[in-house]
Amino acid sequence: MSVRKWGRGLLIATLLVAPSLVHAASDPWAARSDRYSVEWGSIALGEGTISLRPSGSGCYEYRSTTKPIALVRWTYGAPEERSEFCLVQGAVQARNFAYRSGKNSADSFTIDFDAKAAHAKIIRGGTVTQLHLPGETTDRFSIREAVRAWVIQEQGRIGAEREFHFVDDNKVRAYRFAIRAAETVQTEAGSFQTLRVERIDNPKKSYRYWLAPARGYVPVKIEHINKNKVELRMSLLPAK
Repeated sequence: MSVRKWGRGLLIATLLVAPSLVHAASDPWAARSDRYSVEWGSIALGEGTISLRPSGSGCYEYRSTTKPIALVRWTYGAPEERSEFCLVQGAVQARNFAYRSGKNSADSFTIDFDAKAAHAKIIRGGTVTQLHLPGETTDRFSIREAVRAWVIQEQGRIGAEREFHFVDDNKVRAYRFAIRAAETVQTEAGSFQTLRVERIDNPKKSYRYWLAPARGYVPVKIEHINKNKVELRMSLLPAK
């Protein structure tokens, strides 16, 4: 993954205390806005904000905005992503996704999901691509909320595994995640009891998410791994 994709890594990209510790102190689907520091290796790239806003009838708007340092912003812009989804029997059902490039409008695109017809329509510029969807399929951003919803349903059962499908680059991809361990994580926002969840289907590339039950299972730390090295790291910052 190149530095140019840091925004995408931040935006996707994105979860997850032994059963005895699972007793969330807050509503996991309440409105929220969380700030994260973003690092590429040892290089600080800036900040990202991820927010969730209920939109009615069990549906939500999930949004990520970036605030990169001046050099990154001048070179690559400040991309944004937005997902609209609904909770159906505790699972995330994608409705719409939009990516806005902060630098090159040709990179911007949208995806409309039709769960009943099991297909998605990708619109990029003047090109429309239709995809068949294999059951529950999200976009590359709301997959993180899909994993979070699954962990909530599993009540933090260590060892649980599940495969998730999502649309990315005009393709449907599949990642398998596992709830690995209960761990304490230290961030600038404080110390949290968390569940560590990892992508396990690719030995060369992985994603690690640390979800804090006391914060509604919202991730307090995120890492993207490539060839056993941490490429991208996000860590929760104190609320302003």
